[in-house]
Amino acid sequence: MSRLRLVAGWGASAAILLWAGAAAAQNTADNLPPGPGHDEFLQGCNSCHDLSTVTSRRYTPDAWKAMVDNMVGRGAPLNPDQAAAVTDYLVRNFTAAPEAPIPIAPH
Repeated sequence: MSRLRLVAGWGASAAILLWAGAAAAQNTADNLPPGPGHDEFLQGCNSCHDLSTVTSRRYTPDAWKAMVDNMVGRGAPLNPDQAAAVTDYLVRNFTAAPEAPIPIAPH
């Protein structure tokens, strides 16, 4: 491998690592939306998952409920009231946008 390719490869790798570090720094508890369920979310989800694993997703309310129920079944440290608070928090802040209706041109 030529020396130029090696240097270019290292430069690209360094840039990716810097970008990933900046993205990870943005996914801190301080950057999450405040409100009811915030603390329960950190307690129940962040104990196993990186914040971006959850906050990068956009689900429907029913899908968030199913996801939280599934995680509780796998051992997430949430009682039923906390699980409901986390579900409400996720629905309020990370729900998929409803699909816009397709405009139909008049005849």
